[in-house]
Amino acid sequence: VDFSREMVLGAFLGERGSAGFDREVRRVRHAGDRIVVEAVETRPAPDRLVPQVVTHPYQFVVAPSASGEAVLELR
Repeated sequence: VDFSREMVLGAFLGERGSAGFDREVRRVRHAGDRIVVEAVETRPAPDRLVPQVVTHPYQFVVAPSASGEAVLELR
């Protein structure tokens, strides 16, 4: 990462009660004075067997440097 031109953003889903949850950052865009990180959350199918452990899904992405508040839009 060249921090003179780029920044690192993290998308954190928080605590989930089992494995099988995931997230994918699809886009980073600027909206006025905000940096919007658009991400999609996937959940395990109801009939899928997954370990019953607490997880904390996250992802880091590199984006062009910008200033402003970063906001996560999760779909």
